[in-house]
Amino acid sequence: MKLPKPYAAILFNWNKEKRSADIIYFGLRDKKERRALVHTRLQFIYEKGRMRVYKYLRLGRSTSFYIRPGFSTENLRDANYLLVPDTDLPWDNNGLIEYCSTFKISKPKIVQVCWSCLLKRNKWTVLETDSIKYKGHRICEYCSKNELTAELQKSNLYVSGGLTKFFQQQAQREGSLDNVLENISFGSDQDPVRRPDSTLFDIIPGKKAESEIKVNSIDKLPRKFREQLVSDGIKTLLPVQKAAIDSGLLTNKDLLVVAGTTSGKTLVGEFAGIPKAMKGKKFIYLSPLVALTNQKYEQFKKRYKQLELKTAIRVGMSRIKVEGEFKPIIDDQLRNSNIVVATYEAFDFLLRDSRKKDLGEIGTIVIDEIQMLVAEQRGFRLNGLIARLKALFPKSQFIYLSATIGNPEGLAEELSADCVEYLDRPIPLERHTVLTDNEAERFDHLYNICKNEEKVRSKTGYKGQSLVFTNSRKNCEALARKLKRRGVNSTYYHAGLTYTHRKRVERGFEKGRYSTVVTTIALGAGVDFPASVVIFENLAMGIKWLSVAEFHQMLGRAGRFGFHAKGKVYLLIEPGRKIFVGQKETEEQIAFGLLTKPIEDVEPVLDTIEEEEEVLATIVSFDQVNISDDKMIFVNILGRSNPLRENVKSLRKMELITIEDNVISPTKLGRAVSLSFLSPAYAIRIVQEIQRKKTKHYEDDFALTLAIKIRSFRSAHLAPRVHGDIERILKSTISTNVFSGAILDLYSGGGWGSNNPSKLVIDTFSNWTKNIFTCKCGDKPFCDCGEIAFSKIIVEYRQKGYSPSRISDEIRKNYNILTYPGDIYSWLDSLVHHLNAIERLAKVLDEGKLQKSATTFTNDIENPQIE
Repeated sequence: MKLPKPYAAILFNWNKEKRSADIIYFGLRDKKERRALVHTRLQFIYEKGRMRVYKYLRLGRSTSFYIRPGFSTENLRDANYLLVPDTDLPWDNNGLIEYCSTFKISKPKIVQVCWSCLLKRNKWTVLETDSIKYKGHRICEYCSKNELTAELQKSNLYVSGGLTKFFQQQAQREGSLDNVLENISFGSDQDPVRRPDSTLFDIIPGKKAESEIKVNSIDKLPRKFREQLVSDGIKTLLPVQKAAIDSGLLTNKDLLVVAGTTSGKTLVGEFAGIPKAMKGKKFIYLSPLVALTNQKYEQFKKRYKQLELKTAIRVGMSRIKVEGEFKPIIDDQLRNSNIVVATYEAFDFLLRDSRKKDLGEIGTIVIDEIQMLVAEQRGFRLNGLIARLKALFPKSQFIYLSATIGNPEGLAEELSADCVEYLDRPIPLERHTVLTDNEAERFDHLYNICKNEEKVRSKTGYKGQSLVFTNSRKNCEALARKLKRRGVNSTYYHAGLTYTHRKRVERGFEKGRYSTVVTTIALGAGVDFPASVVIFENLAMGIKWLSVAEFHQMLGRAGRFGFHAKGKVYLLIEPGRKIFVGQKETEEQIAFGLLTKPIEDVEPVLDTIEEEEEVLATIVSFDQVNISDDKMIFVNILGRSNPLRENVKSLRKMELITIEDNVISPTKLGRAVSLSFLSPAYAIRIVQEIQRKKTKHYEDDFALTLAIKIRSFRSAHLAPRVHGDIERILKSTISTNVFSGAILDLYSGGGWGSNNPSKLVIDTFSNWTKNIFTCKCGDKPFCDCGEIAFSKIIVEYRQKGYSPSRISDEIRKNYNILTYPGDIYSWLDSLVHHLNAIERLAKVLDEGKLQKSATTFTNDIENPQIE
């Protein structure tokens, strides 16, 4: 059998029982494409103990035929290369070498090629060292995907391209398709409780949490401070604490500390701040959340009272009085305090309000959750706050804390800090992927995991507890009730609940009264809870998929050092599922990304509006800024895209600042705008609206209208029975939000098609026409008037002395609209701040009546006089 030269021969598919091997000859003329010339099969015999060719078979697509055995020796002798796959070696290598040597055939070379391509595709595919193994052989990515698809099609699962990609990426990561297929059983075979290996994705190993360094041995810490820590049970340094000290923590170096939950990073800030506080320099701790700030206040107050240190708190809450509801902690004796615990905005207000003198000398400033620099609506203000603090207190030590930063070295450089990163977990974490066919199966798995965890008790005596994250408040409450009906000691927790309800859940979970809490992201980023298991019932929050940073923040709550031997995380995944029609990525694709992708980088970027607000706030905080000093003052605002002169020019044009003899000063209007945390451009629009009204008669509620326009109440949802009627009629899912485009379209008569609304829907919409959508705008109901009218209804109820809970009940009863008491309370609180803003602007504009009206509405909301 003559073959066109040059060519190579690959021997594979060695069969010891049949004493056979396949040979494919590949042409070598085209370097890019190794074309298969012919596929043959050899059968060997042993003559006097030596391997010799017995039969030579040419394999064809339809027919095969034998040719003279001697041709095989000639064909192999004329080959430029004789190759053997490294995972498919001859059963008698010495015999093969002897055969080749006797007949002057090149010695075989061991190579890495795709075994599946050779066997099934007659193709020569060279592999890299990170190829995928399948059934003991190396295969390429293409063949791995084909084998995986074939296995998936045998299962009962909905097989999507996303599901195939999910497992294919896992196979690439592990370098083995066998492991993926072994660890993941399909359909009904999966059982996360009885057969945990069937759902196990990976295990993040734990590492001993304690170092050998005793707290008492750190001479740079004051003796009394060390004694206090030891009495609180803190006797040995945790690794991140040692790393921070080694990096200069106790020598006043600025540090960015990135470490996981329960790693002990908060104490790093205390190590830096308390020794200075004991010498009269204030220790400042800033966080983004009121709940977290309250928690740290109570902790610091209790611990450091023994050191005769006074702790103050600033959380910027209004004095809204609700019987049996939240009463803000008020302890703002700033001048006499040694420690100040505050939220970002509350502390920033002190600077803008020219109260920096009350703070005295600051030794250390700890900024917790520094990843909030890129948070929507709040990140740019934290950015500006840090810049102002650096400029106002240049000798202070800055400690930045976070558990979720993808670029710690880069961010540390931008913050002019040294990076301390410790990502090891003190205890191991199992991560499981549980595939489900539908909602019912998803719930069954959820129930089984939660019920089983109730039976677990750690060696330290803590009961197993589960945190379940889902995508909406509606699901949150429904799942908790459903679990409770099935015998699980469960409850729900989300931001729409009253403070009393949330506090009851927090304390109950902490004390073990609840085994399961179903929650939204509200708890994921909030108060500290020990839990042995975290379950992602859903990978979405609202209408958005979770980010990798959010995912890690939430799974970090699984398994707490000192509480549990290990943590467990379960992702309940429905292949092919999307949040809404037309979305590209499916749930299993998102799941694999969350499990494998790096945490997003923290890279602040400010737009022009945000820059102007922060430049103005900085000028207000300083009272006066010399133009020659502007670089020193403004350089620390990260991510600016416009030259400072452009920001200054714009602020001057809006008459928010003046420049005289190279000195920039805020005007009274500029100061009022900054204290109100309004963007300059938006504040000017409010001023213009006030000035336009000067020529007319003010409506009695004009001040309220202006405040509502800053932020109206939008968390209004259709009552379940109305929403259910609409979905049954349309036979599709639809938003519950009253002010969403879909609902407004239905209200205005569109979107029904050939369907007719039910009597309940017609009556509800008619009621809205009389009380909510009452304007005469041409684009009604898509204008803002409905939101403003609805917001005023809430205020009217509040003026009658109704609590947020009663307001919620009245609105549901009268308008078939579902609201949450927590949302009403939060919105009324923000409305008070916006009324304060209108009051400040009115004072600057010498509009006494408007100012008085804003004050009256503020008093009505904070402490209504019940007749």
